Amino acid sequence: LELLPGLAESHVSRGLSHFVHRRHAAAIAEFETALRLDPNVFEAYYFYARVCFQRGELERAEELFRQAERINPDDFQAPTLLRQVYQSLGREKEALAAARRSVERALLHLELNPDDTRALNLGLGGLASLGRKDEAMQFAKRSLEIDGDNPDTLYNVACGYALVGEPELALDCLEHASL
Repeated sequence: LELLPGLAESHVSRGLSHFVHRRHAAAIAEFETALRLDPNVFEAYYFYARVCFQRGELERAEELFRQAERINPDDFQAPTLLRQVYQSLGREKEALAAARRSVERALLHLELNPDDTRALNLGLGGLASLGRKDEAMQFAKRSLEIDGDNPDTLYNVACGYALVGEPELALDCLEHASL
C-alpha cells in the first residue's frame, strides 16, 4: 500500500489479510476502497462476499457473489458459495442452479488443472447437492489421492461424504484431519 496506494489490488491484499485474521470491519473497509478504485476486481467482490457470509449477512453476500460471477463467469468458487447462501435462505431452486454452474465450471477448470484439489473439493459439494453421488465419490477419491494429508482437503471431503450419505467416511476424514 505504501508503494501503490491507488491500486485496487493492494487494498484487496490488505483486506484478505484482515479477513484471514477475522478483522471483518477492517476487511470490509479495504474491499470497499478497492471497489471504489476499480469496480471490476473479482477478488474484492469474492472475498467481501465471504466476509458477509461469515457474518450472516446473506443478502449482501448473495449480491457480492453475483457480482463476482459477473466479472469472472469461468470461476467455480463464487457459485459454489452462492449455492450455500441460497440454501441458507431456503431458496432451493436458485441453490440448484448455482450448483449446476459451479460443477460445470469446476469440470472445465479440472480439464486444464486436473490436480486442483480446491476445484475437486468444491465440485464435490456441488455434485452432492445435485444428487450425483457416484461422481462426487470419484471427486473425493481423487482429492484424497492428491492431498489426503491436508486438513482442508480432509474437511471438505468429509463435508462431501456427509452430503452424499456416507457418515462413516466423513468421520474417518475428520478423525484423520485432527491427528
